[in-house]
Amino acid sequence: MSKAEILAELTKLSPADRQEILQRLWDLEGLALLRGSEPSAEEKALLDKALAEYQRDAEAGRPWREVLSRLLQTPHPLYLSRDLCGRARVPSRAGR
Repeated sequence: MSKAEILAELTKLSPADRQEILQRLWDLEGLALLRGSEPSAEEKALLDKALAEYQRDAEAGRPWREVLSRLLQTPHPLYLSRDLCGRARVPSRAGR
């Protein structure tokens, strides 16, 4: 199945099925990072920009734990549960 065919089929799926696919894609991205895949050129540019901003003024930002805590307090329709590490997760579709 081609990428174009897959993308066309996505619109035919229920929201719950699209959430399941989204979770699987995020899981695959996480596995790729754990296996040592490199960030894209665009991601590297964003990281370099953020690092340069930090190096100019390290006090300008917020600690990651503070940002994460605030994000996790904000409900989002796709992220309704947390995994064991406290990360937001799309609910599993047990029983399917």
